[in-house]
Amino acid sequence: ERMDADFLRLLEKIGGKMYLGAESGSQRILDMIDKRITPERTLEVNRRLAKFDIHPHYNLMVGFPGETEEEIKTTVSFAFQILKENSRARVCGLLCLTVYPGTEFYDWAKEEVVPPETLEEWSCVEFDTPMNPWIKGREKLLRMLYICVRTELSPVR
Repeated sequence: ERMDADFLRLLEKIGGKMYLGAESGSQRILDMIDKRITPERTLEVNRRLAKFDIHPHYNLMVGFPGETEEEIKTTVSFAFQILKENSRARVCGLLCLTVYPGTEFYDWAKEEVVPPETLEEWSCVEFDTPMNPWIKGREKLLRMLYICVRTELSPVR
């Protein structure tokens, strides 16, 4: 909303690359994490950026507390829509929610799994793959999605 055409032209001139935390294609999930955006607004921004030589990189996540399989599929479809509407857009993978001590979801996570306790255990958590302790019960689905998304959303160009 704050990026007018003059700003976008300047960003384009200096070789603009932007990182945008879209997080999810599910409005319920966005509300749950108090993101204060909508999937529709993200798509509007994406379409606007498509008019400039700017390369937006979107971050999306799955594995939120109570997230349904349908919401995960919605996020994957959202990723493909972003790419379809802007040929310069990239989706930086489908990250899995990782909760840290002191964050809002940490207490929830402790009910679901035993979190890492030592620095050495934390060093084994993989943040950009569905290989972390927070994805209990959905590992197979998320591994399959990760492989597909990694292949389709990060093409070599």
